[in-house]
Amino acid sequence: PYAKEPELETPHNFILDFLDNSGLVGTSGLLVLLGSLIYTFYKYIFANKSYDWWVIATSLAFLGTVIHGTVDIIILNRFHMMLASFFWGVTCYHILYNQEAANPEKSKIHKEQI
Repeated sequence: PYAKEPELETPHNFILDFLDNSGLVGTSGLLVLLGSLIYTFYKYIFANKSYDWWVIATSLAFLGTVIHGTVDIIILNRFHMMLASFFWGVTCYHILYNQEAANPEKSKIHKEQI
């Protein structure tokens, strides 16, 4: 009765939309995913003192998307989700490759190249 748009099909919040569509189990998985991504980016940037511009740019874009997702659900658009997933994947590869390059004695990739 208090809604300004009572015929609104979806909430304009991606967390509430996940909660509506997949329940507590699906939303808890989403929150674990978001938390692990934020933790990984935070650990790589601030704890390691590694100011890599690629990781910082992806982290800021991810943070902006999450903040914007609280007022609009554009992240659930297929194109935006594919684009975000691509950049997350490239950034995670970049982080792992740099970690293996820093420890070549533990690396399988660099041993095969030698």
